[in-house]
Amino acid sequence: FDTIKTDYNQGFEDAPWIVKTIAGTEKINFQIIGESTTALSIETKDGKILSISQTPLENPTLVIEVSEEQMTEILSSGNPLESLASSLRNKELKIEGNGIGMSLKLFLMGIIIFILDFVTTIGSFVKPIA
Repeated sequence: FDTIKTDYNQGFEDAPWIVKTIAGTEKINFQIIGESTTALSIETKDGKILSISQTPLENPTLVIEVSEEQMTEILSSGNPLESLASSLRNKELKIEGNGIGMSLKLFLMGIIIFILDFVTTIGSFVKPIA
């Protein structure tokens, strides 16, 4: 897990603005469901990972559940934001926030993803003026 932590923290400065906006000081329980379930807990401070373990955290601020297949699709997508929006819309990715602050962050994230998804969809129908 140290490699994941180091790579993530080094790349955090280049993360999309939406990730930086949503990321904060969180306790996250993350489940990847495949042939078996992989459960991870992640603690962050100011968006950077402090620790990753396989022991579930008590009172997490965020709970994420996704299939292994869907996780691979999001990460390998040419447009991860569009893939994330599609996964949320199709209920292939489940994100639950605990507490008013996290619920508000998730609500705002949903609005932002909806708007970006809408603009992307409209953009695919509009032909550039030559």
